[in-house]
Amino acid sequence: MAHNKTGGSSIDENLEPLLKLQNERFEYAAKATTDVIKDWDIATNDIYWGESFETCYGYKRDNITNNANFWLTLIHPEDSVRIHNEIDTAINDPNRTDWETQYRLKTANNQYLFLSDKAFIIRDDSGKAIRSVGALHDTTEIKKYEIELLLLNKQLEKKAKDLLTSNADLERFAYVASHDLQEPLRMVSSFLELLKMKYRPQLDDNAMKYIEYAVDGASRMKILIMDLLEYSRVGTQALLTEAVNFEEVIERLKKVFDADIKKYHIDIVCGHLPALTANHEQMVQLFQNLIGNAIKYRKTDTDLAIEIKAELIKGEYQFSVADNGIGLDMKFAQKIFIIFQRLHLKEEFAGTGIGLAICNKIVSRHHGKLWVKSELGKGSTFYFTIPDNLEIITNERD
Repeated sequence: MAHNKTGGSSIDENLEPLLKLQNERFEYAAKATTDVIKDWDIATNDIYWGESFETCYGYKRDNITNNANFWLTLIHPEDSVRIHNEIDTAINDPNRTDWETQYRLKTANNQYLFLSDKAFIIRDDSGKAIRSVGALHDTTEIKKYEIELLLLNKQLEKKAKDLLTSNADLERFAYVASHDLQEPLRMVSSFLELLKMKYRPQLDDNAMKYIEYAVDGASRMKILIMDLLEYSRVGTQALLTEAVNFEEVIERLKKVFDADIKKYHIDIVCGHLPALTANHEQMVQLFQNLIGNAIKYRKTDTDLAIEIKAELIKGEYQFSVADNGIGLDMKFAQKIFIIFQRLHLKEEFAGTGIGLAICNKIVSRHHGKLWVKSELGKGSTFYFTIPDNLEIITNERD
């Protein structure tokens, strides 16, 4: 490598072997790396390019000028002004010893590569920049992945927004549809009852049986509509929050379930529960549904025991509602939280399959998770989490 820009006659003969050795090392380093080595003599504005310049960018070194302006003209127009400013700033700051940036560089086939340019600035005793040595690393593939990832993230964001809009529209539709269905359903039920009362002597047993089927269907439809309204309401109402004493919530629900507790000899044991920021009404509904679920799926030959606990784990409270009921097969553990999904026939257990879906929506709106662990024949434990740091919201701004 003949990189002695100062001329051999002006260099002490004793320094020539050292300079030659340094230049050889530089040449070997340039050959050993896949990066493009750039050695810029700032005083003369000449640049020496390593051999990788030709293989990476397609320019024949013998056919290009060593003037730095050639390099600068290859920089993408959108990056050019910024790079010129960054170079000027780095060179003119006597305290700067390095420079690093990213830009696009045009290759011999008129394509642009994304590059990472890192350079070391050499200064004289006065602090004036006289030389810059560095390497250009091709980051095109990484940039492609970044761009693709950014595009995918935007697509995911759009789909998430579309899904939120779709869910909101669905919830509004469910509310309107179920609300509007109640009046005609009441009319159907009323006319069926009137038909049964007024024309009983003229109806045979089969006709009465059909009417009973219709009345029962209308009754179940009414329950379904009310549950659907409740499910919609949970998702559409503003989530107003306040400090909720969960022990008081359980004591209140013991009174709600007092008749069942006495009838089925139910023992509800409650450990120490915290006071947390949450929507009070929805927390009552959440525990009411979980306790009601335990009562519904109790064993007929064993007194029902329900144990409610809570513990603080990594910034959130994990609640558990455990029972010794009939349990369930864990292969259905996710299905039970989906609206209208039931594991039993209506003849076995009453219900619409909405209760646990409402629980799931309530917990989700409180930025928590709901899951179950169960063993068939031995009972179930429902777990849910509520963050310990939810903001108190006292007006409709969510």
